[in-house]
Amino acid sequence: MRRRQAHGGTSFEFGAGANANGDGSAFLPDIQSYDYNAPIAEGGEHGYGSDGKDKYEAIQSLLVKDEDPLKTVEPPLPPRTKYSALEFHEYSLFTADSSISALSVGTTTLKELMPREAVGQYYGFILYSLEIDNHASGSSFTLQFVQPPHDRAQIYADNVGWLGAVERQGHDSGTMQNITISTKAPVQEIMILVENMGRIGYGHGMDIDFKGLQAGSVLLDGTVQEQMILNGCFLLSMDHKYMLWVWSSPGCG
Repeated sequence: MRRRQAHGGTSFEFGAGANANGDGSAFLPDIQSYDYNAPIAEGGEHGYGSDGKDKYEAIQSLLVKDEDPLKTVEPPLPPRTKYSALEFHEYSLFTADSSISALSVGTTTLKELMPREAVGQYYGFILYSLEIDNHASGSSFTLQFVQPPHDRAQIYADNVGWLGAVERQGHDSGTMQNITISTKAPVQEIMILVENMGRIGYGHGMDIDFKGLQAGSVLLDGTVQEQMILNGCFLLSMDHKYMLWVWSSPGCG
């Protein structure tokens, strides 16, 4: 008998992974907590089918008889704790008290856009800083993503703030995504914060699943690079060690 999977679980940080076709299309991130309706649930309890029957006991009855010495006593469930109410506070990396450069584990100057693996970062976020020709107040321009970001990009502009988001899911290679920027103040810098939503876990898509932005993937009013100067990229690894450092930094607690 083959059963996938036997026990539910949780993938922490950026380990959940993603599904996709062999060419990397149809990208679909996995959630971090799932059990595939397994006979042993994520919390250690027995899993129950849609008919209300205990799947763990049903499988056990097929494999082991009551008098069988191999039938083991189940361990106790992990202890449960009731937590008090949690209060959430809005927090942005783009503040004077804790700037993006202060939170970055490194800054790299690039001659062209490239994925973050090319600069030695394998988890977390990466922020690209693009200097553009000054666009006066009241003007508009379009930022075009010829290739989708890997995997989700938040776009910001100086003196304007958040402009919007583009993502890989639902937008395969060759699908143009545009962000039109109508300025209420002069704009000289665009920042693109790219999030890793999980690496492809099987097939040939694993070979091309680089995270961040590819060379030539972003146009400004249809132009590559001539109107943009890539100041560099800020590396935000977002692993456990990094987050402990962030929360211990002044202004971040």
